Amino acid sequence: MIVCDWDMPQVSGLELLELVRKSEKYNHIPFLMLTGSTEKSKVMNAVVAGVSDFLSKPFSPKDLEYRVIKLLRKVKSD
Repeated sequence: MIVCDWDMPQVSGLELLELVRKSEKYNHIPFLMLTGSTEKSKVMNAVVAGVSDFLSKPFSPKDLEYRVIKLLRKVKSD
């Protein structure tokens, strides 16, 4: 599982997501995007790029735990 922030210094979370999804070796890995933005265009770009789920900041540890478990269960059932 990849847990990634949208805003990073060298590469954006969207750019990383696009790289991961283009890779035959890594494209199956669940990708959880953390973001402080609620801009619909950003969300739609990530959905189109293949994000597995979003978590908006600020979030609680319980919120993160829920999303991680949800994604891992999905991988296990696939």
